[in-house]
Amino acid sequence: MTNENTEKKKSLFEIVGDSLSIINEMLYQGGEFDVEMENRFEAIENDLVEKIDNYYALIDRMDNEQEFLKEKSDEFLKASKVMKNTSARLKESIKDAMINLKKDEIIGETWRFKIGKLKDKMIINEKLVAEKYYSEKTESFIDKEKIIADLNFGQKVEGVSFIDNYSLRKTVAKKGKKK
Repeated sequence: MTNENTEKKKSLFEIVGDSLSIINEMLYQGGEFDVEMENRFEAIENDLVEKIDNYYALIDRMDNEQEFLKEKSDEFLKASKVMKNTSARLKESIKDAMINLKKDEIIGETWRFKIGKLKDKMIINEKLVAEKYYSEKTESFIDKEKIIADLNFGQKVEGVSFIDNYSLRKTVAKKGKKK
């Protein structure tokens, strides 16, 4: 006892599968397209229209949610950087105070800080360093433009193949046009 209200909604894959099933039946019958098949196709088209609209609503919601979360993540990232920089400045302040006071250890109620001498840190002013201390660095990368040019001239390029590539665009549906 099923009716439109209790009938399980089909997934997009099920709708496509039903459509392909009807096409296979039609081919099996020598290309004959009967009334029952036409009715099933119409039902599939209605299911597809509803499913596409629902998919778009979900896509739109996910895009909005993603944007909201991105904004929040940007805010949290900024706050995290502030915390990191503040922590680094506080550590540097303690270290500077200890160096200025010529103390290698400071003890608080709960925490103790010690500093130790490390290897001197090198500071480089690039404007003053002589040319002989500069080195050139080369980078290897695949030149896709050269590959395309060679392929356009009929050369076969080992390790290069192509697969179908599609894009999905959304537009406002015009009333009365179903495809």
